Order: sequence, then structure tokens, then C-alpha cells
Amino acid sequence: MQWYYKVLGEVVGPLSPSQMREKVLQGEIGPQTLVRKGAHGRWLAASQVNNLLPPTSDNAPAEMLDGYGVQLPPGSRLRQPPTKSGTITSPPPENAPLPDAWPPKLTAPRPVSGKAVVSLVLGFASCALLILAGLPALLLGWQALNEIANEKMRGRNMALLGMALGGLGCAATMVLAGWFWLHAPGGSLDLAEVRMRAVGTANMGYALEQQHYVQRAMLDRGGRPALSWRVRLLPYLHQRELYAQFHLDEPWQGPHNERLLTRMPEAYCSPHLQPSEGRTNLLAPVGPGTLFSVQRKLSPLEVPDDKSFTIFAVEVDDSLNAVWSAPEDLQWDPARPAAGLGGLRGGRFLALMLDGSTRLISTKADPELLKALFTAFGGERLNAKLLWPDP
Repeated sequence: MQWYYKVLGEVVGPLSPSQMREKVLQGEIGPQTLVRKGAHGRWLAASQVNNLLPPTSDNAPAEMLDGYGVQLPPGSRLRQPPTKSGTITSPPPENAPLPDAWPPKLTAPRPVSGKAVVSLVLGFASCALLILAGLPALLLGWQALNEIANEKMRGRNMALLGMALGGLGCAATMVLAGWFWLHAPGGSLDLAEVRMRAVGTANMGYALEQQHYVQRAMLDRGGRPALSWRVRLLPYLHQRELYAQFHLDEPWQGPHNERLLTRMPEAYCSPHLQPSEGRTNLLAPVGPGTLFSVQRKLSPLEVPDDKSFTIFAVEVDDSLNAVWSAPEDLQWDPARPAAGLGGLRGGRFLALMLDGSTRLISTKADPELLKALFTAFGGERLNAKLLWPDP
């Protein structure tokens, strides 16, 4: 390998390693002299080339430092730092060969993961686009972390920030969706159905254990209606403690029972109301031919109609809701079978059937069909498809 150096802007060379050593010893090449290795090498100061200059030189640069980082004056002898074993290494001999691996190789910086960058951009975009950008940000961020770990790339913090922002976008989407579900017209339907079915299960459990359906009201000592059937079903709604606190021989508005009004179970509460209000929209129809038209204990075997198409209770409009523990229910009129219904569901109403199922029924259904659903002793055989005509 041939060497070159510059003197007053003129390139001198090519020179062999031994000739370069002679030029150094003769003082023609000093610490600041530009030298290069090969015809196309990079120009560097001679002081930057290992073993090119002797360890002691009268023309050593003022900024030369010893092995401990202490600045040395011109002409000082470089002191070698101790090795791990505590010994001081001696300088290389004057005839030591020049380094072959020169100029020194520079380590290229690690590349940045493109997926991490995209994840970060999508994460910021999810602030406006929510889950549309948030979900891709999470997926790309996760892939970027795996890519960074396996291929030793950069961008881990960008991937983590993108995933965090994407997660917030997804969470905001769920919060907004829940808000609209609860506040949009008919949006609380699923929750209302779940609560209504819990009451249906309690009613079936009562009928199975007692061998008769629950009666409309619990009577006081004078034989007057005192408490609703909703109080009687409390033990079957996992509310035995609350049931035990009622004075069963005292009316619902009595001095003791009145204090329990605010403890209405959620199963009786429509989703747009609060249990502490003590009012329920779940009322049983009371009228000719209905289940509660019979003023005695009624066995399931005495009901000829299909239990899946016989209404036990309905969700009435807010104008008709009642105190949950009071023996108040829907006064059903066969001439106007849909009166007081459908206001909460845009022309439809939820009905709880005797078998514990729920039905969403249109108020525009055939009046004769509605009469068959509300009555328990007509013996009709109904088709489920007739229950959902277009509103």
C-alpha cells in the first residue's frame, strides 16, 4: 500500500511505509501534516493515524492528551494508560509497520423502524379518527417492537408512544359508543332486556317452587292490597336481605316500608332512570283475561295459552310508571291494547313473557294479535313472525 502527504498544498508520493517513516524522522511530516493511504484514501492529520508518529516528538500538538485525559505541553512524552492488569504498555518500536486497516471504519447508525414511524403518525391521527387510526397504530406499534428487537433497529420510543395514543383513540371510541348507546332513542334496549329477563327468571323460579304464579298484591291484615308482586319476587332476585326488612302487614307507604323505596333493585329500573328514584316502568297488565285478572293462586297448568306468547309484564311509558313496591300496575283495556306503550322504543314496547323470554312488539300490530298476547286463557296458537311487522 502506498502513502501520500501534502506539503504547501502539493501532494508528495507515492511512498512506501519505510519512506514515510523516514519523512517522519526527518521532520518533514508533523502532527498536522495531511496524509492518506492509497491513491483514493481520505486525508487525515498524521496525529490521527495510529503508530505513524513516534510517541515523543518536539512538534507534538498542544492539545495532545495523555492516557488519563491530562493536557500535555509541547515536547512532552506520551504516557500510556495502565491496562486492566495494572501494567503500563511500552510504545511500539520505531520500525513497527503502519496500520493496514486505515482509514478507520465508521460504524453506520442503526436504521429507524418504518413501522414505528407509521405507528406514531397513526397514533396522533387517532385523536381525530379514533379507532379508525387507533387500531392500526396498536398493530403496527406491536410489529415495530418485534422488528426493533430482532433486527436491532431504532424507534422503540416512537412505537410505544404510537401504541399509547392508538389505545387512547380506541378507548375514546368505546366511551363515545357507550354514551350513544345509553342516550340514543332505543339505545338502552339490550340493558333493559337483561334486567327484564332477570325478573322473568325470578318469576319462573317462584312458580316452580311455590307451584303457582305470583299474585298481583300482598294483602295486609285487613285484606287490602299492601305491597306489589315485585316485593314478593325479591328473594328470587338475590334480594333476601331487602325482603326481610319489609313489614309485610304494612302498606308500602307505611312509616317503615316507605324508607325502603329508594332501595329498588336494578332489575326493576329502566336504564334511563336511577334506582334511588324508586319508580319503575315494569308493570303487569291487569284487565279482562290477563294473568292477574284471577284473584287466587294460579297454577301454571291452569294457563292454557303458550307461555312464550303470554305477557306477564310490560315496560310502560314514563307517564304511567309507578312506585316499585306499591301494588300499582297497568290497567289494560282490550279496546285500546297498546295504550301507554311504545313511547320509550319509538313505537315498540318490551314485553316479558311467562316463560321468562322478552319480546319487542310493535304498537301497530293487529289489535286482535295484541289481545291474544295480553290474555292468558284464550288458547290461541300464534306465529312469532307476526310479532314484528314493520313499524
